[in-house]
Amino acid sequence: MGGPVLTAATLLVCAHGVPARAVPGAARVVASGVPVLCVDDPILVDTCRAQSSCLVLKSTGSQRVRASGRPLAIAGSVVSAANGLPALIAANQQRVLAE
Repeated sequence: MGGPVLTAATLLVCAHGVPARAVPGAARVVASGVPVLCVDDPILVDTCRAQSSCLVLKSTGSQRVRASGRPLAIAGSVVSAANGLPALIAANQQRVLAE
């Protein structure tokens, strides 16, 4: 299943409503001028009061499109590692799609 590619500018919030910060590993590949996120790039939630350290994970990635040999993270595949609830994508680019 395809969808929009997540980038470093994607606004993510954990299940508790706290903004998350992505750390892109493939800075050479950009979408709309912003580095894309791969499935193994960390997304950290620094100040989540509900959990001491909340980490957001991308459960699946693109099957066909890769950056530096790694599958790209796509919208709809983001969950919170603390409780398994889906993290919310508040804003994301819509131009670059991956399958």
